[in-house]
Amino acid sequence: MNYNYDMYKTCSSCKKEKDLDDFRNHPLGKYGKHSICIECQRAYSRKVSAEKRKNEPDKVRKSKKESYERNKDSILAKGKEYYKSARDYILERAANYREKNREKIRQSQRKYYSNNKSKVLESGRAYREKNSEAISNRLKNYRDNHKAETRQRNRARKLDLKFSNLGYKQADWNKCITYWGNKCAACGRIEGDGVIISADHWIPLSKGGITHITNIIPLCHGKDGCNNKKHDKYPLDWLLYCFTENEARKIYNSVEEYFKSVG
Repeated sequence: MNYNYDMYKTCSSCKKEKDLDDFRNHPLGKYGKHSICIECQRAYSRKVSAEKRKNEPDKVRKSKKESYERNKDSILAKGKEYYKSARDYILERAANYREKNREKIRQSQRKYYSNNKSKVLESGRAYREKNSEAISNRLKNYRDNHKAETRQRNRARKLDLKFSNLGYKQADWNKCITYWGNKCAACGRIEGDGVIISADHWIPLSKGGITHITNIIPLCHGKDGCNNKKHDKYPLDWLLYCFTENEARKIYNSVEEYFKSVG
């Protein structure tokens, strides 16, 4: 096959004949191009960089840090510009990563906090002092947009303070299941086919809830039981996960009404 040598060149590394566009420009090279193709140059650069990171890690870190300090303004400006142009893609990718690596992220955060506790606490204090007004506004906006969740957490704290020394009797449970018609307070199932109705702490013990008439409801327990699925989750978080939003809100409000009637 006859080639047009104004368009093709053989790479001195991989020995493959490639288009001239696959070579970088070089004033002394044949056809004004480098003797090694771009692909081979990149492979060589990656190999050298990997060896440097392995053999001279401190030197590589120092070099990167110095390079960043020299070009900090330019790097930050490019980063901001890229974020503006690809914000939706970046946020979606980050959300997908967090969803797939929740436990890995938690372990990494715990390890970092354990090794840098004083630094983290000091950084938090400095941030709060500098941004106290912005933080207050964010909290206010959250409370305004998540009233049910806020009431739920506030009730957990109040229960812990008000009823921490009170008990729960069999008579209280009898009244509770009678109120709910011996059915699950969430899905309405009755006992049978391996399912029982058990007492559930609406606010989990691990989240500050206690054993009291204003925190106990009947939930089905067994195969696909509500009690099993809820485990130690906050009730509204669990309801929104297992039911539609309308169903979740309806169940949540009915339970709140019950607590008001016995509280």
